[in-house]
Amino acid sequence: MVRKIEFPKKKGKYACWLSKNEVKHLIENCTKSRDQEIILTLLASGLRVHEACKASSRDIFEDDRGLMIKVFGKGKDGRKKYRETPIPFTLKMADLPITRKYGGVHNPISTHTALNWVKEAGAKMDCPELSPHDLRRSYASILLESGIDPAVIMEWLGWSSWETFRKYYMNVANPDFQKQERLKMDFLN
Repeated sequence: MVRKIEFPKKKGKYACWLSKNEVKHLIENCTKSRDQEIILTLLASGLRVHEACKASSRDIFEDDRGLMIKVFGKGKDGRKKYRETPIPFTLKMADLPITRKYGGVHNPISTHTALNWVKEAGAKMDCPELSPHDLRRSYASILLESGIDPAVIMEWLGWSSWETFRKYYMNVANPDFQKQERLKMDFLN
């Protein structure tokens, strides 16, 4: 069952987190390759939806850290920000940007189109509230549950606020993960 919480100040608005199994289920249930493309791009990179829609195959490179993607975004202050985020080899062959055919011409999809495609896929697994940002949340939570250092996750995903990361990602960890962490405390026994 998809973990979700209602935003306190926004009635009817939810934040959702998918487990590793739910991620596999979501991808397997995509009947359209276009849906699978955007979902894989979002889940495999943690990019924000507007970053994923603007991503290009030219932004993918490999160095001593592995396969990376250059991400160009904006900070809250409006200034341009640049970061490099690791991606799996499944995205190396991705044909970015993800396009949609309009009047015989392929154009990059809009964030609105990506939102609709993710919502359609979410509805198939009884989570019609699922949004592209929920896939980003899921990516961060899965990294955290896998033992990746929170500071590294923050750098990869372009967060500068520890407080925001702690509030929205660390306090909703999977109950199984919390049990696993609890077992580390048996040094007192």
